[in-house]
Amino acid sequence: MVCLMSGEASQRLVRLAEDAPPPTRDGRSSEGWRALDVGSASRVHVADDRPATIIALDLSFEQLSRLGQRSARGDPIVAVQADATSLPFPDEVFDSVGLFEVLEHVASPERVLAECWRVLHAGAPLTVSVPTSYSERVYWRLHPRYRSQSTHLRIFERHGLVDLLEGSGYKVDRVETRHLAPMVSWFVHCLLHSPADHTGAVLRNQWVDTVVGKVIGGARRTPALGAAVRAASKRWGKSWWFFCVKVPPL
Repeated sequence: MVCLMSGEASQRLVRLAEDAPPPTRDGRSSEGWRALDVGSASRVHVADDRPATIIALDLSFEQLSRLGQRSARGDPIVAVQADATSLPFPDEVFDSVGLFEVLEHVASPERVLAECWRVLHAGAPLTVSVPTSYSERVYWRLHPRYRSQSTHLRIFERHGLVDLLEGSGYKVDRVETRHLAPMVSWFVHCLLHSPADHTGAVLRNQWVDTVVGKVIGGARRTPALGAAVRAASKRWGKSWWFFCVKVPPL
């Protein structure tokens, strides 16, 4: 269900907040949990495992139109076409916010983070993922069209993004490295100069993902190699994931 952002759609989101069940002991209701996925494109991503109403927000109506009415795990989805630098929601209305592979695309990460801070409950989680700096530098060098295809405007350093998040009113609890197989796949795609769209969907040579997935998956299941793959997965990957919480103002 795709809702172009309008006055009616804004009021619907307000009602979602007002009509939520009474809060639990931790201050929020697990039954009425509201998760915002900023820059969702055509597939929602939620870091929290609890059931939620997912608000999928993106600038592209074309991408949002590909969303179903429910997520893969059965959560209802409300799709909203809007700008991440000016979120059309009231203050402190969401129980969690996700920015998955978004900040490298936007002209002002600071404004996006400020808007996410505004719409989050105090103490609520923000999850951010960005490409690792070492993988991006290799891809930019190997593939002459990687940067233009991906529409990445910048490369984030891990500590630099921690500083940006903390300066934007969040506490960074931990950082994880993820997506070893996609990192390897994209290395091969860059050698082959595979075309792709800005969401990362490869348009040719998709066999690379299948082969790499089978090789790494098989290695994980092998006693002799499984430990090495697990160790490598913690050190090397295509993305860093930053798990944060909103720090209320003093």
